[in-house]
Amino acid sequence: HWSIGKLKCHGCKPVGIYFSVLGITPVLGRFFQEGDSDDFEPSVVAVLSYGLWQRLFGGDPEIIGQPITLNGQIFTIIGVAPPDFSGTERGVATGIWTPLALERQLTRASYSRLDRGSPWLSVLGRLKPGVTPERVQAQMDVIARQLYQTYPELWSDARLQPRNVTVLPESQTRVPMYLRGDLIDFMRMLIAVVGLVLLIACANVANLMLARTIGRRQEIAVRLAMGVSRGRLIRQLLTESMLLSTAAEGIGLIIMLWSTDLLMAFQALLPVPVLIDITLDWRVLAFTAGVSLLTGILFGITPALQASGRDPMPILKAASSTVSGSQVSAVRLRYGLVVTQMALSLLLLIGAS
Repeated sequence: HWSIGKLKCHGCKPVGIYFSVLGITPVLGRFFQEGDSDDFEPSVVAVLSYGLWQRLFGGDPEIIGQPITLNGQIFTIIGVAPPDFSGTERGVATGIWTPLALERQLTRASYSRLDRGSPWLSVLGRLKPGVTPERVQAQMDVIARQLYQTYPELWSDARLQPRNVTVLPESQTRVPMYLRGDLIDFMRMLIAVVGLVLLIACANVANLMLARTIGRRQEIAVRLAMGVSRGRLIRQLLTESMLLSTAAEGIGLIIMLWSTDLLMAFQALLPVPVLIDITLDWRVLAFTAGVSLLTGILFGITPALQASGRDPMPILKAASSTVSGSQVSAVRLRYGLVVTQMALSLLLLIGAS
């Protein structure tokens, strides 16, 4: 049971302990207790992240009880978080946690969590068994309307519309809401750039394979003349194409494993530490394998059809200096692939500029 002024929510209980709600235990010392975030006499204590404990203090097991100065304020270290926990916002490497009641001493901002009109604070909670997010959202909608009716000036947004309380599952809040839209747009642009680079590479490989099949035209003509079916010849050429794409995927995987540390070195200089996890994920690996298989088929089928669709007799009878119509068609296709490569490369160059 908790209350907001005259407004009350029955069946809701504020735990008030960040790590307890998340079900996390410290590797050293303890986490916050009920009295540490008292509004009148908050405890000036801090919990360190595992990474900061290792970097700044060399993993000293005697760190508990030692002082640390933050913004001119001396805090007492009471615990160390586990190594696999860096906060609830993905991408932000949180180094130190302090009681919420000390935010004015640390941020020196004009707002406060006690100001009813401050919209900066997010609340993280755990649902009781049998309670759905939709039920909580309905209750928050009622509370938000009541708050607007009681405090219309404090509960209005920039457009003078009533503020809302949005209930979201934890999986949708790992990226801060004010960054989510920009991040999704950036990732879409990145996927488009990767797709264009893949098309350029595939067009290049298809061009090389087409040139190779032109060089093997007499061999292919002899096979066709000896009774090899067109389907069998296409399967052979497609197998060569897929082996090439599989080998490229394996080499790319090796390069990725080797270049992980190098990629982490190219992080942007931001006011807060950024934590990006680029370790291998089986879902990404499966997607990459599927794309590699698909591109091997799509860009290997054209040279295979081009090579197997010729009449073998003119090739066997023709002199070495004679250029057949099928060769002219293959050369035109190669020129078309080159034009496609140059167009896509120019598009990428304009975008990069």
